[in-house]
Amino acid sequence: MNSYLITYDLDKPGKDYESLIKKIKDYPAWAHICDSSWCVRSSNSSKDICNTLSPYLDDNDKLFVGKLTGEAAWHGLSEELTKWLNDNL
Repeated sequence: MNSYLITYDLDKPGKDYESLIKKIKDYPAWAHICDSSWCVRSSNSSKDICNTLSPYLDDNDKLFVGKLTGEAAWHGLSEELTKWLNDNL
């Protein structure tokens, strides 16, 4: 299983993030890193994850999914997020 970064911009005013967030939380392991950024663990590819999440977006929304290599740095994240990242990257 690999770790992936998911980040998005939902451009429609009043957009309901809940259905997208619920779908992200369906992955076996996930962490909400920043407002619109998540890390997930999956055996699927970046393209597969993007295709899975795309139905929850409007045409003017943006989505990025990238496979993480294991090297990362961060500042200001909670101990819980730091532990998750250390355990899953």
